[in-house]
Amino acid sequence: MNSTQLPGTTRPGASDAIDPARVLAEGRNAVMPRLRECVGWLSEPIRTMATYHFGWTDPKGEPATLTGSSLRLGTMVLLSATLDDGSWHRAQDAAVAWTLMGNQTLVHDDILDRDQMRRGSPALWATFGTPAAVQVGDALLALAFEVLTAQPGKHTSESVRVLAATAREVCAGQVLDVELEGRANPTFDEALSVVESKTCSLLRCICRLGALHTNASREQVDAITEFGGHVGVVWQLRDDVADIWGDPGDQAEPPRSDINSRKKTLAVLSALRSNHPRREELQAFYSSTERPGDDDLRHVAALIQQCGGRAWCEDEIERQMTAARGCLRRASPHANTRRVIADYTSFITRRSLAPSPALHTEAGG
Repeated sequence: MNSTQLPGTTRPGASDAIDPARVLAEGRNAVMPRLRECVGWLSEPIRTMATYHFGWTDPKGEPATLTGSSLRLGTMVLLSATLDDGSWHRAQDAAVAWTLMGNQTLVHDDILDRDQMRRGSPALWATFGTPAAVQVGDALLALAFEVLTAQPGKHTSESVRVLAATAREVCAGQVLDVELEGRANPTFDEALSVVESKTCSLLRCICRLGALHTNASREQVDAITEFGGHVGVVWQLRDDVADIWGDPGDQAEPPRSDINSRKKTLAVLSALRSNHPRREELQAFYSSTERPGDDDLRHVAALIQQCGGRAWCEDEIERQMTAARGCLRRASPHANTRRVIADYTSFITRRSLAPSPALHTEAGG
């Protein structure tokens, strides 16, 4: 991609022929070779465990075709580097660095949540043990900083600070998340703080890392960073909604797993704040320790919806999308660039839900 050919378009400067799936494919092609090269810098046995986590090899290090990282968010780093209509390849190492840190959070999340599966295969800790998986996660984070500083430039120092601050904030959010799961009555604001510290901080980091590799103004960089925060809320809420009400065939993990574990997501907490007459029945389920069956899970999903949990999520998603539209307008003066970023964002956050209004509904944007 260069300044005359937008990613995912069928012709230079196209404003009506954007294919988000093609954007993702082009992003993977731009990031994957460098990602594989950098993971190769790791020493054994860490390298073999890391390549297994990424889906490139089996546990013995033999080539495999496991379901690996889609690089959906790594591609967003690249797109954020097009704010000034320049080439996204200048942010290749930033995209690789973020992908490494993002996967470090997945490795550690699986350990903390005791999730046995990751992308359809046994999780790293379930395959190699918890101590080894912890070390792999640490190595991926260290490697992220090594990649960011491999080719120093005017943006390197701030990029390192952004990545470090994000890693620190995610750690705080993870600690709070674990603490809330062990508490009988977490508050809505506390749950929102977890989303802010984890998902939103990661999406802000993604957008800022890419934008720092452009000639955009500080105001534009701040605007795309704010855009990422709004997208983070959408990302999390759509995950929560899909887990409760989504099509089982479209989910990476069993539907209603959060209900099964009695995790009080924002959808649940918003329902428990309602004055609906069935709220007490919903509260009784979350106070119980009895293992629910499939019928119980379906019933609780219906209760959450009746008490307004789904409606609140959908309203909040639309509110965040509206705010994101405004941020994107401030972030780039180039209508086609905004359109590609907007269409791609809708594509990666939509999941199995019905399409929401696109981010580029304003005229010319």
